[in-house]
This record gives sequence, C-alpha cells and structure tokens, in this order.
Amino acid sequence: FPVTILQFKFRLWPLQQLLRQSIDLNQPVALQRDITLELDCPEQGDLWVEVDEVRLQQVMANLLANAIRHSSASSVVRVTMQLSPTSVKVSVTDQGSGVAPGFESRLFEKFSQADSSDRRQVTGTGLGLAICKDLIKAMRGEIGYGRASTGGACFYFTLPLATEYIVTGK
Repeated sequence: FPVTILQFKFRLWPLQQLLRQSIDLNQPVALQRDITLELDCPEQGDLWVEVDEVRLQQVMANLLANAIRHSSASSVVRVTMQLSPTSVKVSVTDQGSGVAPGFESRLFEKFSQADSSDRRQVTGTGLGLAICKDLIKAMRGEIGYGRASTGGACFYFTLPLATEYIVTGK
C-alpha cells in the first residue's frame, strides 16, 4: 500500500474565530438532533495559534460529531477555551453517558469502539479519534479525555500559543 503523507499549511489564526466557524459548520447536524452548540471563550480577547486551519476544523468536526451523536435531544454541547501561560486548552463537553471506564485507555487507538456489536446504537469506524490524535500531535498539541462534571464526555486538546505574535506583533 502506498503511504500517504499529510501536508500541513501552518498559519497564525485567532482560535476563537476558528471555533466559531466550527460551531457554525456543525450547527445543521446539531439542529437535526435538537442539540444546542455553545461556545464559552475567555474575556481577555482572542488567542492566536499557529495551526493548519483545515486540519483543526477536521478535529473539531470529529469531536463535535461524536458529542452530538452521543447526546440526548434537547441537551447542550459546550466548547470552551482555557488559557495557560504557554498553551490553550479547547474542550468539547457533552451531556451524554460518557465513555465506559474500561474503554478509556483505548479511545485514541485505530478501529476502537466501545460497542463493536452489530446492535450498537451509534455508528462509526473507530478511526476518528485516532486521526484527531495524529493531527493534533502534528500541530504540536496533545489530545485527551476526561469525564465531565455533568457525567458526560469531555474531549480536549491543547495547542501552544503563538507567543511571538502576541509579544512582538509579528
């Protein structure tokens, strides 16, 4: 089999703009399921990151689609940004049932699915989170999972801040 090498086009982006765009792009799917998508951003203005916009949108589309798929009607999927000194953490939190504790360690492996039976309620190939992990890693970030305080799933990724841009205005 030929090996495909992903090409990345890194550019400085205001993260809040990318997240708003992501929510707008995924809103039709959410509306079909009667799910509300919300964006909670810090008050200190936009945070700049150096990413490939298309690849970041691919990650967000996957995380939002999973959150929408695993949420019940009339619930909220929340996207938040949290600033640290050198990075920003983006979280996608749903109000679903969360990930089974025994499955958490395999979440980001290829072809892994919590329910691989032919009776499962939610469809998928088990590749989405593994691809997200590779994309975020290529953008110098990390991806992870934690149970939300509401009981649902909280998938998150961190990206380094584009500090040279913030400090010098370049």
